[in-house]
Amino acid sequence: MVEVLVLSKKDLQQSLTMKNTIGVVEEAFKGLALGEVVMPPSAFIAVPKHKGEWVVKSALINNLDVFGVKMSCGYFENPQKHNLPSVMGVVAIADSKTGAPLAIMDGGMITGYRTGAVAGIAARHLARKNSKIAA
Repeated sequence: MVEVLVLSKKDLQQSLTMKNTIGVVEEAFKGLALGEVVMPPSAFIAVPKHKGEWVVKSALINNLDVFGVKMSCGYFENPQKHNLPSVMGVVAIADSKTGAPLAIMDGGMITGYRTGAVAGIAARHLARKNSKIAA
């Protein structure tokens, strides 16, 4: 029997930090540059009937033997119409040796942290060494 770790938004709020996210995202970028990560193009699906959209992203991280998929949506009328966040989703992680699912996580917070981490990493590597302000 396979045990799947389920992490809610509350669980992630207690364990996920921007500092850790920046480190993990930076390592993922390095892995991509070194050919250790396989990342196919994202799939985008518009939902015009409900003024929404879905994006599905995936990656195989060979040096860690894991495969991940993130399904995230943008329904930008949600806060006003349905009292829901405009961005939501799920992240699933599986063992790439066996295909066994390892974890399912709330994707909203992960998406926000990942987006912020990319900006921080870009500033770290692209800004002049003596820069004090990023805009």
